[in-house]
Amino acid sequence: EEMLQAFLDGRLVHRDAAAAAGEGRIMDISSLVEAMIQHGIHKVTDGGKGMGAAKYRKLWPKTVSQPPEYAGRFDQMLLVDRTVALPALVECGKTVTNTDPASCEDMVPVPTTEDGTPLTRYVVFFHDGSKNKGRTVEDCRATLAPDEVGLVTAEGLYLPIQHEPVLRDHAVDLPGSRYGDWSAPFVDWFDNDQPGFDTNDIRYRSSVYGSASRGSVVIPVT
Repeated sequence: EEMLQAFLDGRLVHRDAAAAAGEGRIMDISSLVEAMIQHGIHKVTDGGKGMGAAKYRKLWPKTVSQPPEYAGRFDQMLLVDRTVALPALVECGKTVTNTDPASCEDMVPVPTTEDGTPLTRYVVFFHDGSKNKGRTVEDCRATLAPDEVGLVTAEGLYLPIQHEPVLRDHAVDLPGSRYGDWSAPFVDWFDNDQPGFDTNDIRYRSSVYGSASRGSVVIPVT
């Protein structure tokens, strides 16, 4: 029962990619790793200590297996390095912040190993919110599936680095975090020179805003 609750909370990950995926589709993440390096994430990883590009590249697998139950639901991948401080992540993404990301509170806990150790790097399978255009964050939160959680601030700030075309199309709400009681953060870009980070009322709806979410099981890296 405790493990089931951990799974539903998004805290439990399988021991390895194979266990997490079963017979899932093998997907290449090398282009996402290169995007991280091109934006200088390797220089600010490990709390700012940084490392060389070659060493950082070796931390990540070349491929991961998509959990079969996520096919058709969460078909996009996002690499997350939680050892990068939010200000450094903002700088790497050249993101203009109208709200301090650190002032947002996560409603989804950091994924952990089965013994409760927080993961520092992991891969998520997500959808970019395009299917939720025109819906409020409040409604999207209320209709999440048992195996689904909203993206949080730190995860969303990797979108400008790895998924620029998404943000050129629409603003991505991050329903896994909140700003006060009635607002949630979002990331956008559209036709601007730089991506942006701000917050909106969770009851706001627009045809160019959509809430992004991920499968609660992630692929652990370190």
